[in-house]
Amino acid sequence: MEAPGSLSPVETYGPVIDVALFRLRRIWARPFRTRRTGDRPLQISNVMVVHALAKLSAAPAEVTVGAVAEHMDIDPSTASRFVNDAIGAGLAERLTSEVDARRARLILTEKGRRVLDAVTRYRRDYIEGLIAGWSEEDRDALARLLTRLAEASSRRPIDLSGLDPIVDEIIRG
Repeated sequence: MEAPGSLSPVETYGPVIDVALFRLRRIWARPFRTRRTGDRPLQISNVMVVHALAKLSAAPAEVTVGAVAEHMDIDPSTASRFVNDAIGAGLAERLTSEVDARRARLILTEKGRRVLDAVTRYRRDYIEGLIAGWSEEDRDALARLLTRLAEASSRRPIDLSGLDPIVDEIIRG
């Protein structure tokens, strides 16, 4: 894909990548709309918390809401709501810290582990089905470039402060 005459690569590829990632995000969230964990619907935020707890529990430090917030790159109050919802769904548990009794530590429940395993298996099978007819070179390129994009986004998180004046203007009408 070559950039047309006067457009920069960002102006050419940015919109295409933006639409593709938006479509993929919607596909990723769709399976959770109708799934339930007992009497509650399974939310994408539940899966995000379960994933964060699994990743963070591999480290020697206790897992806290603050650690979940940092891992998910969200503010602590949002992380607290997400964690409370995951606890309410029986996917996580809040225990007293073994280091500081004033703090709480978070752990995955057995149900949370089963949900994580099922969701991971589902996503991987889904991806395999999507790229089943692709050449090994194309699969390799996709894996390499998506990893590169994810790493770049981790090194340079999105700065929404530039969006604030635009949203303020829209709100003011």
